[in-house]
Amino acid sequence: MKTFLKIYLSLLVLLLLSINTVNGQKTVNLITDGTAVSAEIDEQLKGQIFESIRNVLNRYYEIASFWDENAEAFDEEKYSQFIGLFSGSARVYDDIADKPTNIEYSTYANNVFQYMQEEGVQFLLENVYLNSVERDESGFYVANLDMDKIVFVGLDKENFPVKFGDGKRYTLNVQIDMPDYDINDPKIQSITGEEAAKRVKTPAYLTGNFHYGIGSFIEGTPNTVGESFGTLTSKSASTLGFQLLMRKALNPAEKFWFHLGVGAQQHSLKTGYNDFNNSGLPGEETSRSEFIGANVNGMTPQPYTTENGQTLLGNVTINKIDESQELLNVITIDVPLGITFRPSKTYKSRYFIDLSIVPSYSLSSSGSTIGKPEGVIIPDSDHFPSVASILEQPDGAERLENYTFGNEDFEYTDNDVSVGNNFGLGVQLSPTYMYDISFNYGIEIGVNLWYNALSLLGNNNSTNGYLKSQYANKSFGTKSSILEDYYSGVNPFYASLKIGFHYKIN
Repeated sequence: MKTFLKIYLSLLVLLLLSINTVNGQKTVNLITDGTAVSAEIDEQLKGQIFESIRNVLNRYYEIASFWDENAEAFDEEKYSQFIGLFSGSARVYDDIADKPTNIEYSTYANNVFQYMQEEGVQFLLENVYLNSVERDESGFYVANLDMDKIVFVGLDKENFPVKFGDGKRYTLNVQIDMPDYDINDPKIQSITGEEAAKRVKTPAYLTGNFHYGIGSFIEGTPNTVGESFGTLTSKSASTLGFQLLMRKALNPAEKFWFHLGVGAQQHSLKTGYNDFNNSGLPGEETSRSEFIGANVNGMTPQPYTTENGQTLLGNVTINKIDESQELLNVITIDVPLGITFRPSKTYKSRYFIDLSIVPSYSLSSSGSTIGKPEGVIIPDSDHFPSVASILEQPDGAERLENYTFGNEDFEYTDNDVSVGNNFGLGVQLSPTYMYDISFNYGIEIGVNLWYNALSLLGNNNSTNGYLKSQYANKSFGTKSSILEDYYSGVNPFYASLKIGFHYKIN
């Protein structure tokens, strides 16, 4: 329902804007109750006066921006036309100033020319109400009007261009003179005013960015099996993802903001390890696998043959794994929320520092593991159910030597590594620079500093050893992660570069 309402209101705003626009030009709606015009003025002349008032206000609406929308540049012709709108002694309200006062219209135009050539004056006119039309003693028809002017850009105390958030609203009184000998030659006699009630709305931005970063991870304490595993020889991490974020100012000064968003990222963890010794695992916990074949030095899987060229099937006991590496990818959905500090801003740019806590949930995972195992194949035979039974035979030592293989004979590759789904929590610090391409949108670039405060992975606390018998396949694959099996947690950290866009929604 809320989404529908937002769409409906957006369409309504577009409709209203289209009503007040003719052939791409801004126009005003002149409001009058019919009693504003002096009774001495006949109906035909009244229509001409109304038309003349509309024309001069529409010209003001179009010219007072001093801006060429097509060229996106200061328009010197509009500067000259602005001067021509006013009578020689006219004074106007300096609505672009930090502290507005009534000044000469030429001074107003010169201030725009001198300080605002990069942006012009962006404003809206609303509630244009005709108060009266009278004929004075000098033969001029004098129109008196009230209107609201919302100014979006202006000058600060040092005359540097600055945005006025969602705009400064002024209530203006306008006096227009029309000579009785030429009603169609109106001049603005004055535009005086005062600032309306202080702004209560605060701006909001919708931002989206993609990021890529590198880093490492901190592994938790090893469990019982992990203690026999030893230490990691290398580790690294990277991240690739995106975030959609809404920032909303908490006060009119726009120093402090709240932000909330959604995102996703892929955490890639690379782990190297050597000399995994499995021989200390007792009895049934010893890693065993149905031995159908293996990648022999990276070649096509072939059955292991022994004794008179006969294919020997059976079980495999892995004693040791050398030169091993695990690659693990985990995709998470993230919900960043937190506070934002804006240390500085100019007319077209601003700096933000976001501090976020980021609850997350891992949706999927994939990975691979490679290594070179050493072990013994135990033939599928009633006579040889274990290494001990082989040694009991008269030629047991010789047989065992034949059944033993080393890492020069085999290497394995498994592409089916995965981990369980898990809730996590990250902490993110993001300095960001935003630059406006237009009034409502622009680009942003920044850095994400990320740390997983809670483990990215769960903890299976496996006691089956590296090769789980229920998962093992012909290439000694594990389908499980050593990081998940052997450690109490894994906490990645990254430094990422991000680039994206922003859009002003309020």
